[in-house]
Amino acid sequence: ALLSRGEFRRAALISESVEYVELSAYPEFNEIFPRFLVFPSDVDKSRAENLK
Repeated sequence: ALLSRGEFRRAALISESVEYVELSAYPEFNEIFPRFLVFPSDVDKSRAENLK
């Protein structure tokens, strides 16, 4: 982005619409977040299961 004026402007526009959300204040965050993490080994397992 720093090497391209167009990408810098694009990043600036995106930054104007971003809102910080304190997720640790959400009581169930620590239970929900890990369920939606995807690691390469998880993806490989799900692909292998789909091939069965």
